[in-house]
Amino acid sequence: PWMQTWEFIKDPMNLIDLFAIIPFYVEVTVATAQIQLGFLRILRVLRVFRIFKMGKYNRGMQLFSKVLWLSFPALSLLLIFGVIATVLFGALIFYAEEGTWEIFCSDKTDTDTCRYMYVRSDVTGTFKEPTPYTSILISF
Repeated sequence: PWMQTWEFIKDPMNLIDLFAIIPFYVEVTVATAQIQLGFLRILRVLRVFRIFKMGKYNRGMQLFSKVLWLSFPALSLLLIFGVIATVLFGALIFYAEEGTWEIFCSDKTDTDTCRYMYVRSDVTGTFKEPTPYTSILISF
């Protein structure tokens, strides 16, 4: 029985569980001392890994992981095309809304409102307005 207990303790998922609950007990035992233990809160993030234990015991999770693994080539192709489309259409929006980098004052009488920004001509072409698209990434 001791060997089975030791094997259970050495299992990586059980060690993650142990390290996830240790900060609570350490904080409780040293609550009276003025020691900063904020770094132990990071270990609580390890609780997230407990979700992976479900796959070992649940047939539905095993089936779901097998389906994801077998459909990985199709999903990766979908992801690649999604990234290409995002970059392409983001670049098209950016260049369609292209402006010039210059000083723009929202209030012509107050110089405190003047900022460097991309500006574009409005619909009539007589006034300049700031463009909402300042980079390709923001165009997404």
